[in-house]
Amino acid sequence: MMRLGTTAGSAFDTLTDNAPIGFAFFDRDHRYTKVNAALATINGIPADAHVGRTLEELLPETARTVGPIIDRVFTTGDAVGGFEMDGETPASPGARRTWLLGFFPVPGEDGAVAHVGATVVEITDRKRAEAELRQSEERLRLATEHAEIGLWDVDEVNQKLHWPPIVKAMFGISADVPVSMRDYYEGLHPDDHEATAAAYAAAADPNRRSLYDVEYRTIGKEDGVVRWVAAKGRGVFDETGRCLRVIGTAMDVTERKRVEAELRELNEALEHRVAEALAGRKVLADVVDGTDIFVQVADLDYNWLAINRAASAEFARIFGVRKPKVGDNMLALLERQPEHQAAVREVWSRALAGKEFVQTDEFGDPSLDRRYYEMRFRSLRDAEGRLIGAYQFVSDVTERLREQHRLREAETALAQAQKMEAVGQLTGGIAHDFNNLLQGVVGSFDLIRRKSTDHEHVQRWAEAGLKAAQRGSRLSGQLLAFSRAQKIELKPVPLSDLVSAFREMIASTIGPHIKVSLDLKTDGIRVLGDEVQIEMAVLNLALNARDAMPEGGELTISTRPVSLAGDRELADGDYVELAVRDTGTGMPPEVVARAFDPFFTTKGVGKGTGLGLSQVYGAMRQAGGTVRIDTRPGEGTTMRLLLRRTDDLAERTADEGRVTAKGLSARILVVDDDPDVRHFLVESLGGLGFAVTQAEDGSAGLKELERSAPDLMILDFAMPGLNGAEVAKQAQACRPDMPIIFVTGFADSAALEEVVGSNIPVLRKPFQIDEFERMLLAALQGSAPTS
Repeated sequence: MMRLGTTAGSAFDTLTDNAPIGFAFFDRDHRYTKVNAALATINGIPADAHVGRTLEELLPETARTVGPIIDRVFTTGDAVGGFEMDGETPASPGARRTWLLGFFPVPGEDGAVAHVGATVVEITDRKRAEAELRQSEERLRLATEHAEIGLWDVDEVNQKLHWPPIVKAMFGISADVPVSMRDYYEGLHPDDHEATAAAYAAAADPNRRSLYDVEYRTIGKEDGVVRWVAAKGRGVFDETGRCLRVIGTAMDVTERKRVEAELRELNEALEHRVAEALAGRKVLADVVDGTDIFVQVADLDYNWLAINRAASAEFARIFGVRKPKVGDNMLALLERQPEHQAAVREVWSRALAGKEFVQTDEFGDPSLDRRYYEMRFRSLRDAEGRLIGAYQFVSDVTERLREQHRLREAETALAQAQKMEAVGQLTGGIAHDFNNLLQGVVGSFDLIRRKSTDHEHVQRWAEAGLKAAQRGSRLSGQLLAFSRAQKIELKPVPLSDLVSAFREMIASTIGPHIKVSLDLKTDGIRVLGDEVQIEMAVLNLALNARDAMPEGGELTISTRPVSLAGDRELADGDYVELAVRDTGTGMPPEVVARAFDPFFTTKGVGKGTGLGLSQVYGAMRQAGGTVRIDTRPGEGTTMRLLLRRTDDLAERTADEGRVTAKGLSARILVVDDDPDVRHFLVESLGGLGFAVTQAEDGSAGLKELERSAPDLMILDFAMPGLNGAEVAKQAQACRPDMPIIFVTGFADSAALEEVVGSNIPVLRKPFQIDEFERMLLAALQGSAPTS
């Protein structure tokens, strides 16, 4: 159980008061003893109105569920987490909300449970989104099943095949029987095997990357039935050209093939017996009226000589006219719909001119139904070979085309996501190596500056080198921010100074055709944030503004202090508004509603990832602020970033609060795979009077830890073999009281967060000796070093 001392308790109070989730503390009578602002907002009751009153008095419905849990924690001393609850609060009367609750014991001085703490996080939107996702997945499943289209997926790397039951049925295989690529090849009809296998190989070939578009026969593995399958697909390749997957659709077209065979026979009969067919239309109607294929025959004046029931009903349905019959004129029926009349005339005129062709096109009134049709036109001639009309066989291929479109969209989205993941990994890796390089530079210049106090010009050179290295450090920070591998560090930031210094980079990035203006009204005012994240946010917004002003315009960046009270999203207090305003095209409401969604973009393929605004919003929320959009189509856009104001100083001066670790006696183990960084650390520690041992990787570090029993370990995070997190876990297992300091230029966020959560300090490369010395002193003061 958690026990808070005076200092720790004060820090915990500060943490809960400013936390974005709700916190409350109860005594044994279920009486509130402390409530933070977030919970007061959730309940719709002021925080001071909670204290001293019981849960039953304020929220009786909630008390019936939560009260027994509080009693259980008091009785057992065990925490209860992951508890979901639905209900209403004064903040949302009449609206059912969902919260995720957790309860934990808080002991008193005697070690017994004195209070029970509760955490409250609203998950209404998440639960709604999960329900909507399930509904969407079910609709997709039903649509696919009803369309009788199967989605197949081949993992080319591991040679694994995924067939849903509908595709297995096309190969005569039961739904619960596992399948492999062998089943695919062995299930092909011998007459179609070679061409079909070659088409698949061409789709998976990195050099050809052909569209897999085939129709083939299968012989059922279990039932021996011959079926026809129409399949389409495309390969998915990585950046090296290796084929990762081949995905696509399959449809059982056995019935269509049967009908087409019948139609071929009919076509031959029509060509050889035109005179007989014209004399006895009843014969033609008997042959074609029962088929689902749309069949139409017209003379040179667009009059129907024959039309089956399916074609007549479809024509009436999509154009909103009466059902046509033999003798009607198709252009006359569409007289009041000139647009549709022109479309029908265009396609039939070619056929009535004697051309034979296959064409897929879209027809129908959008207010009724508009569908895609595959039309096969043939010429109609008399016994002497004179052209007397044309006939067509038509299939509705709307769902097939839509499925192909969805497949192309999925392939495009997959390729874009893979590209962005690769770019992020690349930039993160570059930043890691760059920070190690910078640490060697910074460390060397810092040592030169410290040891050349009698040579003023050498110190000046060292100072100049340090400033240049600091600029490089800012660049690597921006790379890490882009790769989303940088942990945000909130510090007081002089906003006006930051924007002023960043103006030239913005102007050079967006181009000379856009005028950049500053209107800064926050001189001397600081905000709580991360400098690199703020710079990246402004740069992202400037690039979006540039795209909204292709012909040029004006970009204005302004700052002003604001005070908020009763805001729907932010706690009451003082903030600074950083506004980026353009004179561009603006945004319609439907785009504003999705502007912060990850991967949502209005730009063309390859011109935008949809990560920019979502990254800006995430960074502002992590800093305790938010982003607002003011825009109208044709009137430009203003992006308003709200950041918390702080009165803390941005940085210490060179001499203010200076500490020294000299005079302390301790053995220190340095574990870092970079020899330059390791040499700098060892040299610095030796200059401060410490006994130092070193290791070049995690495994060697653990062995040296057992051999030399150091008082403190300095540990790099990103190392080959065991990384810093793994080394720290093993070191704490055998030496739980030994302090550890991380030095890192890049770290996997999840792994680093897991260790940093144990209060291990992190020193980010590149750093100077003064910063290193202060962290050493802080760590050693909490331990008992030996000589």
